[in-house]
Amino acid sequence: MFTSSKDEFEEFHDKADVVEIGSVYFNTITNKVVGFITEEKEKSEVSSATTAMSVDPKCEKYYWISPYAYCLNNPVKFVDPDGKAVYLFATALPTTDGTKKSVVPFATHTFIVVRGSDDVNHYFAFGGENGMYGKLTMFNNKTGYPQDIQVYTDQAAGKTNPNQKACIEMPIPEGMTSEQFDKKVIGTAESFGNNPNVTYVLNGGGETGGNCNTSTSTILSKSGESEKTLSDTKSNIPGVVWGFGDIKPWTATEQKAAVQKENKVLEDANKSIK
Repeated sequence: MFTSSKDEFEEFHDKADVVEIGSVYFNTITNKVVGFITEEKEKSEVSSATTAMSVDPKCEKYYWISPYAYCLNNPVKFVDPDGKAVYLFATALPTTDGTKKSVVPFATHTFIVVRGSDDVNHYFAFGGENGMYGKLTMFNNKTGYPQDIQVYTDQAAGKTNPNQKACIEMPIPEGMTSEQFDKKVIGTAESFGNNPNVTYVLNGGGETGGNCNTSTSTILSKSGESEKTLSDTKSNIPGVVWGFGDIKPWTATEQKAAVQKENKVLEDANKSIK
């Protein structure tokens, strides 16, 4: 198991009452410093040291990171002042009522939930107007998939939902605050053009096609997430994530231009055949 001190300090203290943390002795029962480590021992050569005085309460959700490593061990770039965040959820395809396991386990559906300073869950998911076909449509808390809503509700309550594959907290882009990122994601999602000629395509389609995964990654990209962040995120999503990372025309103006361009290509092709 990886630890931030590379096993030179004990970092999991489930049994000991008094433990060494940094330069002090800490009582895990009273949560108080009860002594100081001698200068000689403190100066002993170690390759690294623990980075916090207590375990992250959400450490079970991020098992690949030491529970003492605040902000992915990069507090210069990442901040977590209040636990509010932008989450990317990955689930089985939303074909059930949300409580039974999906019968299509390999394909992965993604959606976004923003838990901002207003303490409201802003949920954004995309799919076909008529299920697996039709106009690409944005869904919210009132119109969304019951399975999605059940998944993020269960996650917030600390429950396990059989359809959830992953819940990824998106890093705040450099130069932005947590609140600015929240607002940017919400604003970008709500700027969706909703063009009737932009259709749902299971594998993501072309310029005028899209699905849940192209939509979530487009929102994140237009909100400031880098190409590398999206690539890293995709690698952490289980299953087949058709279209994730394929950035699409998003606003009404962008979608209109894409539709016109596609119509022109078809028109020219028809003329060449005649």
